[in-house]
Amino acid sequence: MYNLMSNPEVINGSDPLIGSPQWYEFLEMPSTKSFRYESGSGTFTARKRPNGTWNAYRKLFGKLRQEYLGLSKSLSPERLEEIAARLAQSDMEYWTTKAEAKRERVIHNLSITGSENLSGYTQCITQAKKPKLVPISKGSPSQELQDALKKISDLEAALKESQNQLAEMEKIVEAAREVVTSMVPSKTNMIKGDSLVKLKKEIETFINDS
Repeated sequence: MYNLMSNPEVINGSDPLIGSPQWYEFLEMPSTKSFRYESGSGTFTARKRPNGTWNAYRKLFGKLRQEYLGLSKSLSPERLEEIAARLAQSDMEYWTTKAEAKRERVIHNLSITGSENLSGYTQCITQAKKPKLVPISKGSPSQELQDALKKISDLEAALKESQNQLAEMEKIVEAAREVVTSMVPSKTNMIKGDSLVKLKKEIETFINDS
């Protein structure tokens, strides 16, 4: 007979007592509230609910997983191994399977109501597309990353273009400065012709390049 103390009893999956009359007697004892199951398939903590049924729990990848075990009489070695393996699945596989099982339960519950008003809902759920899993291999960037890299490349190109335009503007400003400095007090007070030609050429070049 197992000795249940304050902490959950640790049950090894290879224990020959699992499935024996002593095992089910242990599960039915009022003092048996929980136990920890460990085997090569996985581990979990089983807890008895007030209604006498058992649930299995395991925290993996930061999330708590829960599976229904059943009544004490259902906790056979095969059932314990099945749940241990299910709770040990990869994160993607476990939650996808969980969602699919929930979808099937909804369809089943709707189908046994016998109500014609629910037929439309049943059809919608049945025809709902299953989630498509697209694995991303290591080393290959996702589409989101590719889009982000392209935006960065576009911004760099726009920045380079702005820098080129700024350089052209600086040339125009320099040419205008030369025109201003070329203005000297004289009887005619006219701007030198060669400076005006240079300024005009710089402006036309900037406009054509833009």
